[in-house]
Amino acid sequence: MKRGFYYLLIFVIFTSLNYAAEPYHLRIQAEQQKIKQLNNANIAYQICQEGERLPDGSYSPDKIYNIERVSPEHYFQNMLHIKTKNFYKLGKGDKLLGSLSLQSALSELKIKNLRAPFADKAENTIQSADEESISRIYEVYYESNVDPYAACMELMKNPDVEYAVPVFKRYPCYKPNDTRYNQQWGLPKIGLEAAWALSKGDTNVVIGIVDSGTDWNHEDLADNIFINRGEDGLDNEGKSKRTNGKDDDENDKIDDYHGWALVGNVTYNDIIQGNWKENNNPYNPTNNHGTHVAGCASAVTDNGKGVAGPGFKCKILPVKCSADNDYYGYILRGYDGIKYAADMGCKVINCSWGGPISSPVEQEIINYAYNKGAIVVVAAGNDNKFNIDQGGQFPAAYKNVLCVGSSDQNDKVSGFSNIGRTVTVYSPGSNIMATMPNNSYDYQSGTSMASPITAGVVALVVSTHPTWTPKQIIHQIHSTSDNVLTTDPNKRSYYYGRLNASNALLYNNGGQQNIPGVEIESYTIQGKSALTDGTITQVNLKVTNFLSPANQLNLKFTSLSSFLTIENDQITIGTLGNNESTNKALQVQLQPNNPWYNGTAELLVTIQANNYTDYQIIRLPINISSNNQYTRTYYFSDDNTPLWSDMMATSETSFWAVGVGGEFRNASGYFRWPNVGNYRGVFQNDMVYSVFAFDEQHALIGSGPSNGQAKIYITQNGGSSWTPVDVSSITGFVNGIHFFDNNNGIFLGDPKNNKWGIGVTTNGGQNWTQVNTSAPLSGETGFVGSIYWHGDNGWFGTSKGRIYRTTNRGATWSVGVINKAQPVYSIAFKDDNSGIAIYSEYPVESDSSKLVASTTDKGATWAGPRYNMTQNGHLPVYAFYPDSSSMIYVLCSIGEVQGTSNLGTNWYPVLSEKEARVFVGSHVLLGENRARLWEVGKTIGFLDFGYMPLNANRDLVLVSGNSLDFDSVKIGSTKTGTVEIKNTGNVDVKVFSVGFNYPSSTDSSEFTLFSSPPSFISPDVIKKLRIWFKPSKIGTRTASFYIRTDGSPDEFNIQLTGVGLDTATSAIEIGDKFNFNIGSINPNPVSVQAFIGFTLPNDGNIEISVFNSLGIETKKIFNGLVTSGENLLPINVEDLSSGVYYIRMKFGERIISKKFIVNR
Repeated sequence: MKRGFYYLLIFVIFTSLNYAAEPYHLRIQAEQQKIKQLNNANIAYQICQEGERLPDGSYSPDKIYNIERVSPEHYFQNMLHIKTKNFYKLGKGDKLLGSLSLQSALSELKIKNLRAPFADKAENTIQSADEESISRIYEVYYESNVDPYAACMELMKNPDVEYAVPVFKRYPCYKPNDTRYNQQWGLPKIGLEAAWALSKGDTNVVIGIVDSGTDWNHEDLADNIFINRGEDGLDNEGKSKRTNGKDDDENDKIDDYHGWALVGNVTYNDIIQGNWKENNNPYNPTNNHGTHVAGCASAVTDNGKGVAGPGFKCKILPVKCSADNDYYGYILRGYDGIKYAADMGCKVINCSWGGPISSPVEQEIINYAYNKGAIVVVAAGNDNKFNIDQGGQFPAAYKNVLCVGSSDQNDKVSGFSNIGRTVTVYSPGSNIMATMPNNSYDYQSGTSMASPITAGVVALVVSTHPTWTPKQIIHQIHSTSDNVLTTDPNKRSYYYGRLNASNALLYNNGGQQNIPGVEIESYTIQGKSALTDGTITQVNLKVTNFLSPANQLNLKFTSLSSFLTIENDQITIGTLGNNESTNKALQVQLQPNNPWYNGTAELLVTIQANNYTDYQIIRLPINISSNNQYTRTYYFSDDNTPLWSDMMATSETSFWAVGVGGEFRNASGYFRWPNVGNYRGVFQNDMVYSVFAFDEQHALIGSGPSNGQAKIYITQNGGSSWTPVDVSSITGFVNGIHFFDNNNGIFLGDPKNNKWGIGVTTNGGQNWTQVNTSAPLSGETGFVGSIYWHGDNGWFGTSKGRIYRTTNRGATWSVGVINKAQPVYSIAFKDDNSGIAIYSEYPVESDSSKLVASTTDKGATWAGPRYNMTQNGHLPVYAFYPDSSSMIYVLCSIGEVQGTSNLGTNWYPVLSEKEARVFVGSHVLLGENRARLWEVGKTIGFLDFGYMPLNANRDLVLVSGNSLDFDSVKIGSTKTGTVEIKNTGNVDVKVFSVGFNYPSSTDSSEFTLFSSPPSFISPDVIKKLRIWFKPSKIGTRTASFYIRTDGSPDEFNIQLTGVGLDTATSAIEIGDKFNFNIGSINPNPVSVQAFIGFTLPNDGNIEISVFNSLGIETKKIFNGLVTSGENLLPINVEDLSSGVYYIRMKFGERIISKKFIVNR
């Protein structure tokens, strides 16, 4: 080490002597010609900090800084910063620094003062690498008449200097003089003061506030209210256009000079009759929401009063969409408001509202505004960190919106805010000070506040980039947000970033701070509009970069759906320029555990380019033919969704459910279906959690109040009146009620006085007698929903992993234990002996895996875990067993239903539809091998499904045999063959997937499936799968075709053989074996696609067209060589209107036709 130091010292001495030999200003002039010429003429020079070698032999990336040249008024003359490679302690009055060469260079600048502004500690007390690094930065003041840029470029050549830069002037971040600004913590948090120094907005940029109404006369809003110039000034009669009662601008709104009320002072009858009482006063006298939202977006700023608004100069268009009577509390015509705002030229539209149900009408309105150049900014919703990636909140989950969640003063996501990858950005929304009606101000919290704050920043970005598209603006807000909301990289995609207004205006604005904005702009599914079966499917992707160039761009795909696999999970793109697109392809496949006949499969795309990372969800629709049917009957708004705890269905048209909160507010209550009469009610002074019902009229509800005074309420008139029965001497909390007949019943409750709270009745619940059992463990309780009855046998689970069982209606009890279990959440038995339990190994409060245990001895012993529901993407809410079924089923939290025939080792899906949230379920039998499963959560619905009976037979027979010979076919010609499979059992058999295995000598295009395979095969039904052989080479061609099902056997393999003939080979004369004719057109009538069967007497060219009833050709279907014999051809009629048409075929000189009908 010493030897190296001596060589360095000699080099420094000789270098110093060399520099001293030439006057300073002459060296500057000479060396300036050698400065690397950079592409950007504004860059004076470049600083490169080389990366360091890491322990594994790799290097950290170089850090490149482009030092831009600015005009002299933006940097200090005779001042610069220098960082040396070694630390030099300065003494008082020192004017020289470092090595001889550096001292020589500095002396020529005539140093006045030298400071180490960041080295305020003694040399031997420096604790961290950062402190050591900044201690080597010195501030140099000099007298010489040398421009700091020139001085720095010269100093950069010195071996003792790491870098040298001018000292740039920094302006105070703009802080307005609004008197309540110091109460607006959120604005400086997102860097608005620095943003306002770059732009205070543009009065031509208008923010539409589509909300409850705005106090447009407010002292802090009035000057920023948009004035419609088409309704301003005087008309040709000299009257004010604001009040002349005419639609001067011809937009169908009279005198809308400062916004519009799409809803006036309406009653409920007005609403249901569509009498909206529109008017030109968008003020709401009873609802302050819209006024607060307007102030959050663009209150008049720097006016010496009130609050500041991010939009600063940007204008506000009030659009009132609520009734004057705040009792209703609804946004009644929000999407009308979006359209009105877009038509009025708003470039930003704020929507601080939403609901749980989606509608294609609403999405189309969003698309309308988006395509007119408006950025629709929407609130993510206030459902306490509910993940809206699964839907459940709209317009937040729609496409083409900028979705905003809420953050707090500590840069954490607000407890009330929804979350998800769907959220574009998070923004301050907790305790936000803004305008209130009648010139007042107050705090409010919600994503309703976060959204307009973001909308105001969006308006600043639009002001800065007026030619940018909405997509570019959305990416700018997203890409420039701060990664401060989570330290867990695995959660970054859910909490992408907190809004940074300064970055949003600074980046991609002609300087050196640039960032991409990449997304998969669109995708298509090869050959179909949805995933319809388990075959490998190609998804075509259009990848677009909307902002600055992305280098080393890579896409990684992760399946978020356990039932979807990806063939190629990474795509490397390289460089993608600004507004540049590229096309890529992805191979995916639905697996047998897919739970949806109508739903989606989701992929997470991780987009990486240099230091840029982003995430995107791709949702692939699933549409599988099924005999199952899910029907929604009712839904609750976000605020009105109770936390449902229990329910019981009494018939296919009736159930009772109980819950807490939501529409019951701070109390609890019941909900009965059908929703007529007293179908819901509130227990104001009690908290009810469990229910048992005989029918629509007769039910019992159990309570668990905090004071321990538990009751059982009885009604026999559908809830019109309730009779309370005090059971507090037995238990303080009733977990479940069950009746064996009209009189004899039992309830299971939490322990009291060191006894389990179990009571029995013989008179329909009028009186209850406690049952003696073994003592509970310390702290042990039961659970609502962890109870199951099968005849006289019953079981209930506890918080300590124990399951009690009775064989005599609760007269006596014994107990079994699941090893390592704590809470037991759910139980189901298929007979008196065999059943499953769902449990966790950690306390209730933990977010732990839900496991499955099983028993075959009535619950005396339990084996587990047999299966991990959580790892497989399921959160169970209800376990059940339909009588005579071969399976136990479990309903899960988003509506998926899983069944097991071997007590939890293997699970099979029952095809259903995805729901937003499901809390409880209950089932009834419909008929032979069919059940109705009621589901209650944010919506109420039921799934009718066929279940596997105990005597289920799934036998399949390959009618056509295990081989298919296509004989000889000319290259370029085609021939079809048919595989026939029959269900000889007594239940439906699911077809999971079909496909081909090709040897290396056979091309995948030579054997193809002619149409989509069936998703199931019903008993006694033969399904035909047509395969197309089209040889591309001479000689024998082979492949195998597989069919995978849940039948027996579960897989068939059919060997395929054909011979490719040279096109010069003479055709084998077939004579009259086949006639030229059109067979069936199936289906007929047709709405989307039909198949035409036809035969040819020999190989030859055929022309096929469609003619309308007037004899006019409407489309050509086919023109090419076809093989003799039977053929099948698909035709797509989606582009044809309803009516009568004819298929016309020409083969040689012969022409034949056949009628078919298109019916929409």
